[in-house]
Amino acid sequence: MAEAQFGRKAMNAARHLKAWKDILAGFLKGGWAAAGAQAIKHYWPVILSAALFILLLPLLILLSLPMIFFGFPGSQDADIITLNNRANEVNAFFDTYEDDYDGAIDAIKKAVEDLLNAGYIFSQEGEKLSKKWFVAIFMVSIENDLHKASKGKVLKVIAECMTYEVISSTVQGVPSRIILKLFTPEQVMSRLGFSEEQTNWAQLMHDTLEHEEDSNG
Repeated sequence: MAEAQFGRKAMNAARHLKAWKDILAGFLKGGWAAAGAQAIKHYWPVILSAALFILLLPLLILLSLPMIFFGFPGSQDADIITLNNRANEVNAFFDTYEDDYDGAIDAIKKAVEDLLNAGYIFSQEGEKLSKKWFVAIFMVSIENDLHKASKGKVLKVIAECMTYEVISSTVQGVPSRIILKLFTPEQVMSRLGFSEEQTNWAQLMHDTLEHEEDSNG
């Protein structure tokens, strides 16, 4: 009896190991859609079972972190080496986030330079979006797919993090103003047209990044 139980456990372990190998291979070759297809293929018989949560926990962890944080430095597999290199490239986009954000503000000031010289008062509402929130929002905007990331897309999303309003006064003693408005994470996601699912996904990513920092700090 004990030998039979051990044999069944060994077979189950081997089956799950093959399943996760296929899921990972699917992701490397075809992204999340292919990985999901492999997961359904292997686990459809228990798809409605509570045990699925445990079986798919590694996939839930993958979903909760931007792909830039996954890597296997010692791997000699060509697909994984390519993934590592691409993750490093995308990470470099975020390394200059603070400067790029400030650069977007400078571009607005440049656009209204004539008004500032004419005496308009410049003021700011809101706070800069944190880097963790930006990473989470950007990665969800590209479906956490490293191949869809580009510096141009990063700058485009940064541009959605702010706007400005010109208020010209005709009342004596009341100055004309230029108001720089910096948006909250919720406002940025709304401007990008996020669905409720995407908003929740970005929140999950952000909370995971915050938790990781707290755990390491």
